[in-house]
Amino acid sequence: TVDNECYFLELNPRLQVEHPVTELISGVNLPAAQLQVAMGIPLHRIRGVRRMYGLSPLTTSLIDFDKQVPRPLPGHVIACRITAENPEKEFQPTSGHIEDLNFRSTPDVWGYFSVSANGGVHEYSDSQFGHVFAHGETREKARRNMVLALKELSIRGDIRTTVEYLHRILETQDFKRNKIDTTWLERVMSSQAVRMHKPKPHLSVLLGAVYRCFQHLNEIHSQYMDSIVRGQLPSSALAP
Repeated sequence: TVDNECYFLELNPRLQVEHPVTELISGVNLPAAQLQVAMGIPLHRIRGVRRMYGLSPLTTSLIDFDKQVPRPLPGHVIACRITAENPEKEFQPTSGHIEDLNFRSTPDVWGYFSVSANGGVHEYSDSQFGHVFAHGETREKARRNMVLALKELSIRGDIRTTVEYLHRILETQDFKRNKIDTTWLERVMSSQAVRMHKPKPHLSVLLGAVYRCFQHLNEIHSQYMDSIVRGQLPSSALAP
């Protein structure tokens, strides 16, 4: 500047990955609205914005954004980032192969993932590979919907995830009563108030052996049926 001083201004003109939360509350498709603004369409002509202000989306009347009060949609939304991090090691990122990923959306829960079964998380990639959003008429209903969705979310592979830690966080009394602040999670982590459930070692070994046996039998059955379909006599090694 003219007085030989340096100043820095950071701009971050992008959508956060949690933008579906805003969309579910406002009813405005934010990426579409951004494109329309970039095309030169004024905000009062964007249908989602007009609906948010209680106006007909088919009209083009001006909106006084300084005086008119928006009417957000009723309900609450909770978002959870699904990351390949180990909660037991201060959320250290993990990487590796993903054998199975099973998530089922419902009318109240929606999610997306950047990887799928037989995919993986690279050691140099971002640890977040999924996002889950839960909606409810009240905050408590949204919380319950999210807890149920996280409990039903199945991810098996070489990586560790935050799924179990997240649903345990959502089940704490502080979160249920909304008695949290920006430092609450740090206090929870430092006091180890939320602990991960660890199965007994012998049970883990037993279940792992049963799963490997199941995989082996499925592979043998597949090879046996392939031989039958081709009209060939199955190998004696595949015979029961």
